Amino acid sequence: FETMRAQNGRVFRLESHMRRLLRSAQALRLPITSGAMPGGAVFEQLLTRSALRSARVRLTATTGTVFSGEGAGSGPTLCITADDLIEYPRELYEKGATVMISRRPQSSTDPLAGHKTTCYLPRLLALQEARMAQCGEALFFDESNHLAEGAVSNVFIVKQGTLLTPPLSTPVLPGIARALVLDLARE
Repeated sequence: FETMRAQNGRVFRLESHMRRLLRSAQALRLPITSGAMPGGAVFEQLLTRSALRSARVRLTATTGTVFSGEGAGSGPTLCITADDLIEYPRELYEKGATVMISRRPQSSTDPLAGHKTTCYLPRLLALQEARMAQCGEALFFDESNHLAEGAVSNVFIVKQGTLLTPPLSTPVLPGIARALVLDLARE
């Protein structure tokens, strides 16, 4: 799946989201091609009909039916939903967030590592544990004890004026906002 931000009828970095979803589909052997992906007009129509100016849009892809033979589905199922965007509290930007370290390591051998899938339970459990500890996020380390990412975020550190983030060779999601932050930092 891809969760995207939309403003005034347009999805932010839609092409980047579609490329990432196609990369994940290929890696996870989902029969999805670029020709099956919805274009910007589909998202604009959904946002217009929903009367949402600031929205959270989610594209979920499945393999379609699990049955084969006569009458079976002909391919993947794509579902797009849109909801009001719930902004993070302003205080989070001004004061930051408290984080905790998840007790579960992120495994580089997990075939789902680096992909957004609906198998999100480990992340949700880590986030739930963080909230119970009055933290806003749980950080995952890999099996070599290197920082990987947050349960629902990429991680950046500024050290002596240098912006650091775990490399994509670490089991991390190649975040769209992560790429934007790196582009802006280079500029």
